This record gives sequence, C-alpha cells and structure tokens, in this order.
Amino acid sequence: MTFVEQARAPDPLAGVLDRPAPPVSPAAAEVIALRCFGVRGRARALAGERDRNFHLDGAAGEGSWMLKVIHPDEGPGVTSLQTAALRELARVDPGVPVPRVVEPLPGARERVEVSPSVSCAVRLTTWIEGVPLSESASVGAELGGQLGTVLGRIDRALEGLRHPAEDHFLVWDTARVLTDDARYAVLVGPHADLAEALDPVRERLLTGLADLPRQLIHNDLNPHNIIVREGLIAGVIDVGDLVRGPRVQDPAIAAAYLIDPAQPLDGPAALLAAYREVVALSVAEVEAFLDLVLARLGLAMAISRRRAERHPGNAAYILRNHERARAGLEALTRRGLHESGWRP
Repeated sequence: MTFVEQARAPDPLAGVLDRPAPPVSPAAAEVIALRCFGVRGRARALAGERDRNFHLDGAAGEGSWMLKVIHPDEGPGVTSLQTAALRELARVDPGVPVPRVVEPLPGARERVEVSPSVSCAVRLTTWIEGVPLSESASVGAELGGQLGTVLGRIDRALEGLRHPAEDHFLVWDTARVLTDDARYAVLVGPHADLAEALDPVRERLLTGLADLPRQLIHNDLNPHNIIVREGLIAGVIDVGDLVRGPRVQDPAIAAAYLIDPAQPLDGPAALLAAYREVVALSVAEVEAFLDLVLARLGLAMAISRRRAERHPGNAAYILRNHERARAGLEALTRRGLHESGWRP
C-alpha cells in the first residue's frame, strides 16, 4: 500500500474507540441508577475502554450492580445487540455465569443527559463477586479447562440468536480485520515486528476464513473479563465486543491470553479440549485455531499501540494486555510452533 493509499484508507479506530468516554461522576451515576432502575447504592468508578462503568454497592443485603453509561457515539443497534445477548444467555442457559440484565423502571427513558449536549444509553446488570483473572496468580493451563467449558456454554447458548446489528464493524474482530486489506495495512503496516509475524498467518487464513461456521460470539475473553473466586471461574463479564464471526475465533481469543512462555501450548490446548466437549468443532476450525491465536496477539498489540499514542492519559489501561500479548506471540513464533503442524 502506497503512502497515498494508506492516507485514504478507512481509520479502523474511528468512532467510539477514538473519542473520550462520557463525562459522568460517581454521584451522577447514583442518580441515574435510582431514577432509571430504582436501585440505590454507592457508586465507585471502574476502568473502561470506551464507556463509563460503575460498581454500585447497595446497603447490607440489598445487592451490588454494575452500571454502564454507554459511549454516546455507540449506535443504538449495537447497544440493543449486547442487551439481547445477555437476555438470551439467561433464557437458554440460566446457570451460565454472566451478569443478568436489570430491567428499567416503567416509563424510564432509554437515554439520559450526562451534560447539556451529550446523552447516553445506560444498562444495569447484576454484579459478579470476585477478582479479575488478571489480578490472580492462577493464569494458564490450570484454568484453561474451566474457561473452555464456560465459553463453550456461552457460545452454545448464543448460536441461535440473530440481530440486525450483529455484523457491525469492530476493530477487535480478528477475522474482519484480517480480510480487510486497507484496515490491516493501516494497523499492522507501521510495525515491522508485527508484519513479519502476522503476514504469513494472514496468508494461511485468508483462504478458509469465509467458510468457517459463524455465529454470535463473546469475542473478548481476556483476563480482565474473567472473574475468579477461590480458584474457580465465577463469571464472564463485558459483552461490549460481541460480533457475528467465525465460531472458533472465540476460543482462540481466550487461548491467546493463557500462554505461558515456558509451555506455550499447554493453556490453549486445555482450553480448546474443554471447549470441544461442549461445542463440536469441524476439522477446518481446529486447523485454523492456532493461527487465530497468533492473529489475535498481533492485532491486540497493534491496536493498543495506536490507541495509546492517541490517548496518552488512558495509556496504562489501553496497554494492560500488551506485554502479555507480546510474550505470547514471541513464545509461539520463536519456537516455530505456528509452522510446525501442531494440532490440538
């Protein structure tokens, strides 16, 4: 791609990822929760990539909740898709450990004014007690099996859901970016280390991605979205990256964050084996798995680097998975595992 072509290429980060989150204070969040959902609690701000998130802690015995004030530029269809997915999970598999949607009060408005010129949609869900896997020492093959089972249940429950917004473009959609020449060049092209690692992977995947089974997938099972309690998976949170994509992309994304550089295949293999106990994958899907792991690692690094440059004030949060992804990509490529014919 020439300089002129790259300058004209669509910006993969245009939209909600490239604009500040809405200005909402904890005090304002408490008012929103009470007026829209009838829930009273003390709000504590949480980190987020594009929305304003709050933990609402009620009085003793009253419960805890998660309030999401959604980015004002997110389309209403995408917001509706995420809520529909949470409701579908509760309907099809009530035991799957994901947050439950709290319905708004009768007559409550779908959007709230957070400033004189900005209005946002809001969503309240139940709170899952525990700590993110990113803060736990138990990351690797020991939890791979648990994650594979939970993710398999999530995907199995979502396989029949269709929604008008399911095909929206998302930069975190691995397959979508890999098959988009212009966006791939803009994201990966400036990084020689990533281009060297990902170009061969992309070439291998391009011939078969379109034929892989597709469905609605979680698309973001990273350690910050996995809640653990007493060494067990307590829940999976954050459906903000839901898309309709290749089914096997979901376990590949989760596996990308389970790589121990000393034994890089143990975590991914354990996760995929457990996932396949719940969801029957085709031969083609299994063959694409490791390349999709590599693609996620490289694209995650490219996206986070670019976003951190644009938003230095939020760089720590944006780059939270960068080092883990770098170590995983290096471990797999250094050993040539992606070219060795390894199959789980």
